[in-house]
Amino acid sequence: PIYASVLSIGAHQGLNISADWIAPDGHSFAKSEQPVVPDADLATTFKVENPAGWPAGGYQVRIAINGHTVRTESFTVQ
Repeated sequence: PIYASVLSIGAHQGLNISADWIAPDGHSFAKSEQPVVPDADLATTFKVENPAGWPAGGYQVRIAINGHTVRTESFTVQ
């Protein structure tokens, strides 16, 4: 499995945090969203799995809050 964690700092009225996983060919292969109402700092974790194993290459995960991308992280599977 591959994990991504997002840290929300402080209390919020409510957020929808999503992770969009991008394959080496540029296509999205998984997306999930978690609604959260943090009353303090909170870690939200996303996970994707591929029982057959991940093909080697460069991947990305795009993190969005309420539909607006706030961070894109690149990683490599070897």
